[in-house]
Amino acid sequence: KNADGTGDIERIGESSDIQIGSTWTEDTSQLIFSANGDLYIDAADGQEGQLLFETPFFESVPRISPDGRWLAYQSDEDGDGDVYVRPFPDVDEGKWKVSARGGTHPIWSPDGAELYFLSNDSILAAPVTTEPTFSSGNPRLLFQGRYETVTAPVFNTFDFDPNSRRFLMRQRSGMQEEDSFASLNLTVVFNWFEELSGTVPSGLGE
Repeated sequence: KNADGTGDIERIGESSDIQIGSTWTEDTSQLIFSANGDLYIDAADGQEGQLLFETPFFESVPRISPDGRWLAYQSDEDGDGDVYVRPFPDVDEGKWKVSARGGTHPIWSPDGAELYFLSNDSILAAPVTTEPTFSSGNPRLLFQGRYETVTAPVFNTFDFDPNSRRFLMRQRSGMQEEDSFASLNLTVVFNWFEELSGTVPSGLGE
């Protein structure tokens, strides 16, 4: 359906499976979608979708880079969700892992120089270069907050506005607005028993 709401709804492709459309190719002629843990590409003229690549893992939430040359997606290949990148459309010509300690729902920056993704309660950004080949740097923390990150892995839980450079987030259910951007901190105390022994009067509890 047209973005301005005009025109009729048109079905793209025929399938009995649940298909989640995620990203268009650069020329908007084809839609990349996920179904049953695999990624497919479907022509906008209603032809049958074609499997992009086949693995025994669960892949979802694909995103094409702004220049149309790279495909980012999430996969449980290493046990947990992580962000990977493959060349596009030659998806079998390489594969790179971008997230270091888990990552989901990748989004490209408008200039293609960074990949944003979720990791627990954090939004991270990994620098990306594509010449002479693809490589990514250490992800850096952008911000933290109590955002919705536990929905089904095939649905995006945040997105990026390339015009205003703002993120659109889903607030966690039951959270108040003033709490939604509060950072979550974990305090770890080492050797706490020795510290306790130094503050408790001798003989107490004997």
